[in-house]
Amino acid sequence: LRDSEERYELAARGANDGLWEGRNRTDVNYYSPRFAELLHYPDAKMPDQLKLVEQLVHPEDRERVRKVLTQYHEGKPFDMECRLRTFEGEYRFFSLRGLGVWNQASELIRLVGSVRDITERRQTEELRNRFIERVISAEDAERRRIARELHDETGQSLTSVMVGLKAIESSIEPEDA
Repeated sequence: LRDSEERYELAARGANDGLWEGRNRTDVNYYSPRFAELLHYPDAKMPDQLKLVEQLVHPEDRERVRKVLTQYHEGKPFDMECRLRTFEGEYRFFSLRGLGVWNQASELIRLVGSVRDITERRQTEELRNRFIERVISAEDAERRRIARELHDETGQSLTSVMVGLKAIESSIEPEDA
């Protein structure tokens, strides 16, 4: 048992994820010290009675999180992204993974999972998306500029050359041409 617990602790620390557990019937929760660190709780300690969905998940994400947590039965794991409130009240993006345990009556009796802070990854993705939008916008502006130049300048120059050629054609006799 000691070896198993040590292996579990080492694996959890090596993954750099926070771990959590909730028992639906008693509302008893467990948050690992790493979970508390990720949410900036002092002394890496979170109150056990703190409810994950109702108190930590961003209000706009709660319904989606509830739906995901209740739709995965029969040992199927869940994996989703949501915002969690830190000790300071700031919301950060986390990957929330876990597994529900259901009884014979299809009632959820236990949830166990992990969280990983993905805020920097999300910020990088948003920055990349804004950059891509700016590149596409610049390409569109350049296409419009080239089209305008072709229409206004090149088109007028070609029209002027054609008018000049018509004038020359009409002033020269066919045998001189």
